[in-house]
Amino acid sequence: MVSFLCASQLTCAELMTPIYLTETSSNTIIDTTTEPPVPCSGEEPLGLPWLEKTHQRLSQRLCDQVEKLDLFFGNVQYEDEYPKSFIRIRNAISWNDANGDVVKLDPHIKARIRLPSLENRFNLLISDDSEDINSLSTSQENLRVEEDQKNRVSTALRWIAQQSDRMEINFDAGFRGIDPFFRSRYRNRWSLSDDQQIRFIQDVFWKNSERFGERSEINYDQTLSQLFLFRVSTAATFSEVSKGIDWTQQFSILQKIDALRALTYTAAFTGHTRPYFLTDDYGISVRFRKNIYHNWLFSEIETQLNWPAELFRDTTQTIIFRLEAQLGKP
Repeated sequence: MVSFLCASQLTCAELMTPIYLTETSSNTIIDTTTEPPVPCSGEEPLGLPWLEKTHQRLSQRLCDQVEKLDLFFGNVQYEDEYPKSFIRIRNAISWNDANGDVVKLDPHIKARIRLPSLENRFNLLISDDSEDINSLSTSQENLRVEEDQKNRVSTALRWIAQQSDRMEINFDAGFRGIDPFFRSRYRNRWSLSDDQQIRFIQDVFWKNSERFGERSEINYDQTLSQLFLFRVSTAATFSEVSKGIDWTQQFSILQKIDALRALTYTAAFTGHTRPYFLTDDYGISVRFRKNIYHNWLFSEIETQLNWPAELFRDTTQTIIFRLEAQLGKP
């Protein structure tokens, strides 16, 4: 449920000097020899009417605010969009009263290494982070996933087929432990207004353990002020071994206290639809995160309350302490 990583976080030194090309629009597909575009880095096209320029600048401001909060919290969704190499090391000490008051130590590592000698179209991915399996899951669900996936490091090669500052299509092939998998992913981001945006991710995958399946995730972001961001995240997975549709619904408020501190308030629900509709778990959490040294070392404390169905909705409590180091974060 927890990890000692560099990520949702992020990046190592570039291995060669890139060639930069100017894009004519935010949807332009990058040249295979260019530096991959950073999210929210779209340039303002020349010759736009003043009203369109104003809208574009306000939309860019929203995108920048979302990006900064995701980058500070090391959110998994943002990691996948960040184009450069990174290593994240995260260690956590967690206590959960449903596990007999046992204190657990959970170290994790995650890395993505760009391979510039292959025209910046390939990345090497290494991870033993259970948060990648279901980044929206609740506390109890994460505990079960971590136990199932313990000591199973995933290694994969990613091919980026198309990419712009808002859209990407990529394909992963690799192993989790000795379990082979293949995944194709499409993601995109749209601005609805000056203070609202939507991010969409669609995966189609094959795993030896789960066979074929698909996963859809949509995130709605709205800025409430310069210090508050409201997010609604919905994810649904269907595979040959899932209980119908395995779904997750999450509501979050991200609060920036200052340049070094931030809070996240979350309510999350998970469930399935077969043989009948059931909410497996629901819970609430508060996470405090602080940048404790330069821009690469972070500490966190998170408290959670959950009401899982398997425990007859008895209240379970979780406290987590995390220490996280990030290599390659800009």
